Amino acid sequence: MLFGDGAGAAVLGVSDAGGIEGIQWGADGGEADLIYYGPKAGDEESENGLRMYGKGTFRLGVERMADAARTVCAEAGWSLDDVTLLVPHQANLRIIEAVAKRLALPLDRVVINIDRYGNTSGASIPIALSEAVETGRLRSGDRVVCIAFGSGVVWGGIALRWIAPTG
Repeated sequence: MLFGDGAGAAVLGVSDAGGIEGIQWGADGGEADLIYYGPKAGDEESENGLRMYGKGTFRLGVERMADAARTVCAEAGWSLDDVTLLVPHQANLRIIEAVAKRLALPLDRVVINIDRYGNTSGASIPIALSEAVETGRLRSGDRVVCIAFGSGVVWGGIALRWIAPTG
């Protein structure tokens, strides 16, 4: 399965006990042809469809997500060893594993659910966060890094201190 279906959201509020400690995003329009909707390259008569150059997408996805994780950790004043849980966009298991390896993070500190839901696109991080809470992998006070990469060559990351809702 390549694409799954899902929806997710995060509710944010004011807190003195944690929250967002680092954020980073970027885009590189010069690489936008790696993932696009249209005819096959060199075959203008072909049907429009979702197109992706796998090797280039893989390489840039790994580089940009790892860089985003390092950047948000530095902004938060954390080392990668301080990260309790890495929650990556669930685009591709090989990308997730390569990012974890590049960051020297063991997979037991990485949320992976693409094997069960497929690539749920923009919903993958909220779904993964929800699952991590439900399974007890994510608790109040944990240091969490969420990272993503997508078409148009856009990426982003956030470092946050997780706060469990009360009441």
